[in-house]
Amino acid sequence: MKLGDIGEREAIKLVLSIIKDVNDAFVPAGEDDCAVVELGEDLLVITTDMVMKSTDFPEGSSYFQMGWKSVAVNLSDIASTGTIPLCFVASVALPSETDVEDFKDLFKGMKECCKKYSMNFIGGDMNEADELIVSGCALGISKKGQLLLRRGARPGDLLCVTGTLGKGAASLILRNLEKLNMVSPRVFEGIKIAKSGVATAMTDISDSLAISVHEICEMSEVGARIYAEKIPIDEEAMKLENPLELALFGGDEYELLFTIKRDRVREIESIKFTIIGEITKNGVELVKGGKVERLEKRGYEHLTQL
Repeated sequence: MKLGDIGEREAIKLVLSIIKDVNDAFVPAGEDDCAVVELGEDLLVITTDMVMKSTDFPEGSSYFQMGWKSVAVNLSDIASTGTIPLCFVASVALPSETDVEDFKDLFKGMKECCKKYSMNFIGGDMNEADELIVSGCALGISKKGQLLLRRGARPGDLLCVTGTLGKGAASLILRNLEKLNMVSPRVFEGIKIAKSGVATAMTDISDSLAISVHEICEMSEVGARIYAEKIPIDEEAMKLENPLELALFGGDEYELLFTIKRDRVREIESIKFTIIGEITKNGVELVKGGKVERLEKRGYEHLTQL
């Protein structure tokens, strides 16, 4: 059996089964978007994400865009917990024949993304490889009472998203590389949501809306019902066939999916978000055209050959 036969998520489960006796943290590895360890009265929130030129960036993507996105994907995980970004490190591998100006643009992209979200870029490592690979690690600080995780949703809570959905998949199809690569993680929105105290669970939407809903439901041991007509579909996706499919199962969104207490919606009206459904006791359902159907846990997954 090969890794391609089981896919990324099953591979992660194998890793966790191996390291379980040295996996002791406030939020154990593999349970959420970030790992969390106690740091005195605060919580240190840690995430890492890797991007590769051949698999994560379409032909024509600039080195500045690749640098920006290598930071942004890590920041999106930090945002999903409502955490304040602290610092970033990056291990970079690339061919020796890389043009020096491209090399400089890569780090200029990283720097500008760090600056936008007030995060320090404090170092990293470098090596040679056949193609560009950036493995980033972002750290943030949170208060124990403010940290948001995938677990915590309860039946009756409202299910909400920031921004619009389907733009990642649509941008890839339409070759809009600026929109695909220069993503804006919802760091500031995440912090506001966490500080408000009205949210019960949160994650970011990177692999797909459907996968993210399932992940919250699995960790919270609840179900969900989503209304197709309430999903905010991006204007780019609306230009294509099956825009709802792109919004439900397309990846590269980097929006926040969160649950809030039904009677406290007005407390976060300053944040732009859309209520797309509610948390139920069990089952993940999509209501479409008045009919209820099961929502598949489907989206982007590394390693899979399916």
